[in-house]
Formats: sequence, C-alpha cells, structure tokens
Amino acid sequence: MRTNGDAAQAVVSLRCGEEVHGAVTMSAALCLRVLRQAAGIHRAGLKSYGLLIAEPGAVGYPFTATGVVFLDSQKNRRNDPGHRAAFRAQGEYFRQFDDAGFVADSAELLAVCRAIEDSGREIVAPFRVDKEPSDFGISDRDAFQGSELAYTGPEVTPLALVAHGPRRALRRLTHTLHPKAAPTGVGRRARPPDPSDPGLPATHEPVPG
Repeated sequence: MRTNGDAAQAVVSLRCGEEVHGAVTMSAALCLRVLRQAAGIHRAGLKSYGLLIAEPGAVGYPFTATGVVFLDSQKNRRNDPGHRAAFRAQGEYFRQFDDAGFVADSAELLAVCRAIEDSGREIVAPFRVDKEPSDFGISDRDAFQGSELAYTGPEVTPLALVAHGPRRALRRLTHTLHPKAAPTGVGRRARPPDPSDPGLPATHEPVPG
C-alpha cells in the first residue's frame, strides 16, 4: 500500500503471492458504488450489464475508470428469440435457469453509448482479451458445459484492481471484498471475492452485436 497523507493506493484484488502484471485503477468510492449497485440488483433477483467509463485524459487511461453506467435490469433480452437458444447451448445450467445471463437491449445500449460519447468520456474495461472478432459472443451451435464457471483460458485475463482514495474508504473496500480478512490488512494480497458470494453475482454475458 502506498500512502500520501490521508490518501492511499492499494492492490485489492489478488491472491496471496500473485504478482501484478497489469492493472486497472479506480477510486475506492467508485468501486464501492459498483458493488452496492450490483448487490442490489442481485438481491432483487435480476441481472444487469455495466459499462466502466473514463475521460481520455484521465491518468492511466485506458486502464482506469472514473464512472460506471448500469443498463436497465428490466430490459434483459436474454430470452428473446435468437438469444434463448444460444444460452441453452452453453450448458445445463443455462437450460435449468432461464434467468441466467444478460443481453443488453440494443436500443438502450446505443443510447447509452451515444450519451457517453457526448459527455466526452469513453468506455473502458478491466480485462485483457486476445481474441479474433469472430471468437466473441455465443451461438446456438455451441455445445458447452460448465460455461457458467469462471473462465481460466489464456485468451481472457482479468487485470488486477488497484483502488485509491482516503485510507478509510480503502479499509471499507477491502473489508467488503475480503470480509474474512482482518481490516488492518488494507492492500495486502488477500484472496479474491468468491463469484458465488450473494453480493457479487456472476453472469454469463455475451458481447452485444
């Protein structure tokens, strides 16, 4: 953890012993906002899709986020014709639960992207992806099983999360992400949040076409 008066910066996402090879940064306040909103959506039994955004001139751009936009959970197009069959092809989990996953409403997504562009900001994301354009998305021709689990392949690598802000906010964030860790360990490399944690819903989200 680095400190400068009451301000601090810390890696809050890694397992013990892992090294940082790439990171995305955001304020502790923004990260807490994302967690609160995601938890609220999950408690309501809904899914959503969020876009992290930043100003092109922000320090660390494009590996930084200064804001987030969540799409309307009531406009999940996952079960629309053309999408439902594609989800069912991802495995038994998606056949058993017809609310598993999220597909953005194309009209809403377009409106949100235009609003972000008009504001002078751009969309950023906390993953490193090494895929051809044809490899994105899902299809009804797929025959997957277990695709609801965390992907461990080499093509998609999550970046470490570095949070910054007042030390009090960082302590709160660390406790939220790692409730079993001692609060005095702000910035230490504790285990990452369990995707099955009710406060951190995991969803299978195809890239909108």
